Parts: sequence; structure tokens; C-alpha cells
Amino acid sequence: MMTLKKMTAVRLLKKVSECINAHCKALGDLGMIVNAKKTEAVYFGKTSKKLSFNCSSDTIETGSGMKVLGVFFDEHLDWKEHVNRTLAKMSRLTAGLRFLRKRLNKK
Repeated sequence: MMTLKKMTAVRLLKKVSECINAHCKALGDLGMIVNAKKTEAVYFGKTSKKLSFNCSSDTIETGSGMKVLGVFFDEHLDWKEHVNRTLAKMSRLTAGLRFLRKRLNKK
């Protein structure tokens, strides 16, 4: 577990990289492999640069957000992206229901 006591950004990134490498090594010792293509990392904070972390021979890139149990968390920790995605999904479902209603009500 990491303790964050007045760490500079560089020290924090170094510590995160060390933790990721330790986890990758521990999983490798258990015969498991980390799939970097399926691994997501998000930096929650005020930075616009993309970060990357090394895990064995693979590189894990940071993204702008991630979906956890159906809820989308973005790098700003606000609900805009989640609400936009949910509204778009509901709009598609409503359009599909309208289409079905027109087809099923014809006699």
C-alpha cells in the first residue's frame, strides 16, 4: 500500500511504476500474465499529458477514463461522460422501441 505524504509528481509516478512492476512480477511468479491491452490506467488529476507504465515487457498507457461496474469514471471525476454515454444509449433504445411500435401496431 502506498502512503501519499507530500510526494512530488515524479516521486509519485516512480512509486506507482514500482508497485505495478511488483504486481506484474508477483503475478508472473504465479504463472499468470498481465494483458496490457486489457489493462486500464487512469490518472485522476490536473494533467493533460498521457502517462505510461511498464509491466514486464508490455507498456500500460493511461486513458481518459474507465468503466467499472457500469459506471464510467473520467479523469476529472465528474459525471459528464457517464451521463452523455447513458443518454446516447437511452436514445438508441428509444429509437429502437419507436421502430418496433410502428411495425407491431400495423394490422
